Amino acid sequence: MDCDIASYHVESYNYLIEEGLRLAAHDVPKEKFRLPNGDAIEFGYVGVNLGYPILDLPGTTSNKNVRVYPAECRQRGLTYRAPLKASISISINGRTMDLVDSIIGDLPIMVRSKRCHLANLSEEELVRFGEEPLEKGGYFICKGMEKVMRLLVANKRNFPIALERKSMRNKGKLFSQYAILMRCIRENLSASIITMHYLESANLTLAIQFRRELFYVPLMYILKALTDFNDSVIYNHLIRARPNDTFWAGCVTNMLANALEEGIINRKTALIALGSRFRIALGDRVAPWETDEEAARYLLNYCVCIHLKQDVDKFFCLTYMAQKLMALVKGEILSESPDNPQFQEASVSGHIILLMLRERLENVLIGVRKKLEIIAKRKGDSFNFTSSEFTKALTSMRGGEISRGLEYFLATGNLITRNGLGLMQTTGFAVVAERINQLRFVSHFRAIHRGSFFTEMRTTDVRKLRPEAWGFICPVHTPDGSPCGLLNHVTASCRIVTHYPETKKLNRVLAEYGVIFHATIDLFGNEDLYPVFVDGNFVGYIPIAKAAMAERHLRVLKVGPTKAIPSDTEIVLIRHSSDPANVLTQFPGLYLFTDPGRLIRPVKNLAFDQTEWIG
Repeated sequence: MDCDIASYHVESYNYLIEEGLRLAAHDVPKEKFRLPNGDAIEFGYVGVNLGYPILDLPGTTSNKNVRVYPAECRQRGLTYRAPLKASISISINGRTMDLVDSIIGDLPIMVRSKRCHLANLSEEELVRFGEEPLEKGGYFICKGMEKVMRLLVANKRNFPIALERKSMRNKGKLFSQYAILMRCIRENLSASIITMHYLESANLTLAIQFRRELFYVPLMYILKALTDFNDSVIYNHLIRARPNDTFWAGCVTNMLANALEEGIINRKTALIALGSRFRIALGDRVAPWETDEEAARYLLNYCVCIHLKQDVDKFFCLTYMAQKLMALVKGEILSESPDNPQFQEASVSGHIILLMLRERLENVLIGVRKKLEIIAKRKGDSFNFTSSEFTKALTSMRGGEISRGLEYFLATGNLITRNGLGLMQTTGFAVVAERINQLRFVSHFRAIHRGSFFTEMRTTDVRKLRPEAWGFICPVHTPDGSPCGLLNHVTASCRIVTHYPETKKLNRVLAEYGVIFHATIDLFGNEDLYPVFVDGNFVGYIPIAKAAMAERHLRVLKVGPTKAIPSDTEIVLIRHSSDPANVLTQFPGLYLFTDPGRLIRPVKNLAFDQTEWIG
């Protein structure tokens, strides 16, 4: 039992502490409103810091350094948690007024994470503090109960999945059964799902989500709003990987002509058109004094390919999705199943908590804004906005949104969300860790669940054990009855990636092995090319003649001592089918994945006599 059974739970929570909180705070949009006297108020997070669990004794000031340990929380029926402190910048009419530091709530602390007092203790010290000598942590203590957040299966992040479903015809007039689905995840773990549909009028439309509502936007509106490229450049990029496909060339020409008819001639007109149509849907996310262009930029930033920071990268990602969708429509590639482990990842406890916390941080600011608006409306022009008024409104939010919200989540396992968070379910996230015996207890940490949504489904596809699961999912350890095949357990050697690796050298390495980036693609002739896709970013192309050699060299760097490529990188080369009439493949290309959430396991690379981690 001396293996690190709950390592990925603890490491994912450490990611929340080290990087996630800072990234989540910076991603929360500023709150903006206007006072009755005409002053424009803005406030937003500068930083968020998580403390250590200490005794909370009302009315005393001597408790600052009195540590509280998990054993005490179990015995007294307390929640093991620590204060969350935020720095908020306030500005009036564009000028910074003040920086307010305040505790905005308490966050549950995972046992043996970096904010737990048991971290780095020896076996003897653990026994002294009332723990078992082999305590691995990985769970929370909520009102005295030990709560484990189950690993949940989710769609692979930042990867366009080709779908073919007859039910998609019911979405509206002219909709076909073909679509490309992409679950986009930022570094702060906030999520957004986009779906590109093929219409029977030979047009493409993009379905984007905002606060659980679906909106369908013509693809060309989005492409034109993302870049200053003219029609000729957009056309060339869209047909780059399909130069001999006259049907696809006609589709692109048709979409460009439709956009021109509706007055979408450049980036500015596209942004104004999007902003004016979405202004009401965006509601309080856009200030009254902001233009339609700024409203459209907010939409593109928070709803379209949110894993990419640059608009031009979002443009190229959408062109890749369009080319893949057209290959699916013409029967050149296989459709992909979300039930296949190849297109799945694991949502770990620390990542789910961070996902929730980012939304809760936004809700705190929204609550403060609404309180201030009510007070200002009641007092009228006599209302004088000061830091003390802001602090008073902020202090009133301390108990509910973060503290009680996350405690309720751990106690019941039910998720209350306005944005959906890109998860398939809202129940069954947390379970009580049963300490019947050590094996029963540790099995909670290795369990991986497909989701409560699938328990009512009559189809058996979601329960099948597929060849791709070999070495990652135990083929035996699954219960009888209704959860059979839905509740599985990961193998002993399987790890789950929890942190983002350092990938700054990756583009330079790719260039050395023949990858042609979009900026220089026009300098090359009409070679046959494979697209190159890195963590959801369509970076360029590689000549088919060089692709196999490049893949081998990248694998050498991966297992070698140079660390030019992270050791847990997935490297995949999908070639064109040698017999397209009878054997179909996935969309050809060179794919590299380094994102968190992936299941990886060690194998022996016989060519280099090294241990290699594969996904």
